[in-house]
Amino acid sequence: MSEPVPKIAIYLDFENLAISAKEVYPSTPKPLRINDILDYAKSYGDVLIKKAFADWNKPPCNQYVEDLRLKAFDLVFLPQTSLSGKNGADLRMTIDALEDMYDKNILDVFFLGTGDTDFIHLIRKIKERGKEVVVLGFEHSIGRTIRYNCDRFESLEDLLGKAPAPVPKEKKEEEELEDDPRELFIRYIKNRSTDEPAILSQIKNDLMRLDPSFSEKKYGYKHFKDFLDSFKGDLFTSIKMDEKAGHHLVYFKSYPELASDINEGQVKEFIDKDMRYIKDKGLRKALYKEIISLFHADGETTINQMVDDLWSIFDKKLPKATLKRFLRTMAEGRMFKFAEVKYTGNIYTMPQVLKADLPSLDKLDDMYLQRIIDLTLKKYNGVPQETVTKIMGLS
Repeated sequence: MSEPVPKIAIYLDFENLAISAKEVYPSTPKPLRINDILDYAKSYGDVLIKKAFADWNKPPCNQYVEDLRLKAFDLVFLPQTSLSGKNGADLRMTIDALEDMYDKNILDVFFLGTGDTDFIHLIRKIKERGKEVVVLGFEHSIGRTIRYNCDRFESLEDLLGKAPAPVPKEKKEEEELEDDPRELFIRYIKNRSTDEPAILSQIKNDLMRLDPSFSEKKYGYKHFKDFLDSFKGDLFTSIKMDEKAGHHLVYFKSYPELASDINEGQVKEFIDKDMRYIKDKGLRKALYKEIISLFHADGETTINQMVDDLWSIFDKKLPKATLKRFLRTMAEGRMFKFAEVKYTGNIYTMPQVLKADLPSLDKLDDMYLQRIIDLTLKKYNGVPQETVTKIMGLS
């Protein structure tokens, strides 16, 4: 008896996607190819519901109207309702998706095209009903919270292709540290319930359960097998064909073996060079004071602007890369956070505001030190915390 074909519903926060697409493909007149998005959804099953939400009178959305109509999308018109340009797409899309979920019990998979973190509550509600959530979005505009709470994140850059002449991007230092594929593999190996070899065809699905945004393509590999081969000798010893079962087996190293391979020199280099750890407590406290002053002067600023300001305040003696890493470590609600404004861009150019309940300088310093420790332990899973604190000069 054949497996039942999953039933699909697609909801596109179209203004969000169209604006992001224009940023990624500035020289392409109409970069969002509806066919490619639909083909990907159809690879999951039968598409029963197709809805797109936008103010269809405004560019860049108005140029896609005919394309969407030809593909039988229900175009939900949401005119601008505030001076800030908000049109209520997040609320209306949430209501429609929830109504469809409750009214049509046959739906299995919900595709949400967006980058807006306001949809995190919708994702949770859909998953509570045992349904699958696939998020489509652009790498630069999708939040980590969305990536880690959906069942799968699919990059629209992967679906639509890389821009022929991309605008140079700043290095996303923290994201690169926290999106290390080797660290994801270490987590996978650590939590395996057996030391038996793993079935090759199942490994990618296991990795995606740990991180729904995982894709070998974002690391430059066309096929998962090529991506896996890059870790041969490091994380696994060999891949062998099981002639009896008819599939390939991957012989991973044990977690204790991997942990024992890490030496203090590697950890120290990571703390000093990657995290750019500032050992001088007096200097750290001086930085906290100046950061607070910058926010009090401007109210709202960006990490890039703070880097330039602090570089001048400290007589250009602190490298900008060190200041940038320090500020990134204190971001996301530790010392300051994203301003409550609609903005797409990278974290260094997004407006920030000072945290309302700011703790004392000593508490801020504790946060900084703990963040360095946490990221180091995450990078080098298995290294004792005492080793890290000793390298940092804290014990």
